[in-house]
Amino acid sequence: MTRIRALIADNWKSGKELAQLGKDALEQGAGLEKLVVLPPMTDFHKTSGIIKASELGKVLEEWCSFARKLQVYLIPGTMLVNDEAGAGILHQAPLIDKYGQIIGVSSQTHLSSQEVSWGWQASNQLPLMDTPFGKLAILLNSDCWQPEVWRLITLLGAKMAVAYTMVEAPYTESYQLAGSWQNVQQNQVFAIECSLTGQWEGREYQGRSAIIGPCELTSDFSGFLPCRKEGDWLEVEISLEELEQVRQQYPLLKQLNLPLYENKLLPLYRQATTGADNK
Repeated sequence: MTRIRALIADNWKSGKELAQLGKDALEQGAGLEKLVVLPPMTDFHKTSGIIKASELGKVLEEWCSFARKLQVYLIPGTMLVNDEAGAGILHQAPLIDKYGQIIGVSSQTHLSSQEVSWGWQASNQLPLMDTPFGKLAILLNSDCWQPEVWRLITLLGAKMAVAYTMVEAPYTESYQLAGSWQNVQQNQVFAIECSLTGQWEGREYQGRSAIIGPCELTSDFSGFLPCRKEGDWLEVEISLEELEQVRQQYPLLKQLNLPLYENKLLPLYRQATTGADNK
């Protein structure tokens, strides 16, 4: 599978709204796998705020049903999960396949000082999820500004990442360029940035949802793929074949000094990220 159709919600969506997702949006691109991405904290208002890890499956039942009914791969936003095994409060996002099965769950690995003050804990796991359109990574908030995270998922085989951002207003263009955009250019991957927009926990968040790819794949060399806007949805077709062509024309990854990464940088990175506040 070299092409997929991605639909990104640019505002909070309830299950009912997802079920009524326009027929045109889902019927276009016949034969393509479809990936639907909902914003951060989509289900926060439906729960007590923090979900017990043992209850996560039950919370996701509705979303699994929708994914199966609509025959889409679905990331139903992010959520706060209390890991009863002792890891604390984790900021997580699951991926559900078109059969309604949970493929995997990603957790945020780097935290801001503010997130630490909220009681969140950083995970030390960064899974890649196997899909018909290749290995997919889900990065959460602060992770999107960490070059090491993007380089790691690229070296592990990811060609696409869903980048969840939660940035208090104003979320400037320059700050976005310093996050997913520059890391996409450095690693030759696609990024589906899906932002929190509006009020959450008494704070105003600004969204800059976008689909980002190597500059060579866009006619204006901006790196921002043109999207169709349908209500609160952004729609785009993504070609992994075109991405592979860019990689072949400019084999950036072959120029990396991998022994230096393993022998020098990895130990330093582990040392720097030891502790509660992993910025």
